[in-house]
Amino acid sequence: MKTVALLCAVLLGALPGSARADDIDRGASLLDQGAQLLLKGLLDQVTPTLKDLGRQIGDMSDYRLPEVLPNGDIIIRRKVPLVPVPPGAPGHAIDL
Repeated sequence: MKTVALLCAVLLGALPGSARADDIDRGASLLDQGAQLLLKGLLDQVTPTLKDLGRQIGDMSDYRLPEVLPNGDIIIRRKVPLVPVPPGAPGHAIDL
C-alpha cells in the first residue's frame, strides 16, 4: 500500500502544477461517480429483499420493544401471540 502511495506521489510530482490540480479534480469526480454507481447497485440488489422482509414482518406496532436477555439473546415479542396452527394442517411447520 505504501508503494502505491509513493508511486502516486512521484507521478503527481512530475506533472506541472495546473495539470496536478486538474487530475486531482478529475480523479475526485471519477471516485464520486464510482461510489454513486456502487451504492446504487447495492441498493438495487437489497431493495427486493427488504420489501419481502417488510411484508413478512407486517406492521411494527404488532411488536413490543426488543428485550436483551442475560445471555445476550435479543427477543422481539408480539403484543398479541399468533394463533398456533394445528399439527397436520397446511402451513404447519415441522420441528426438527
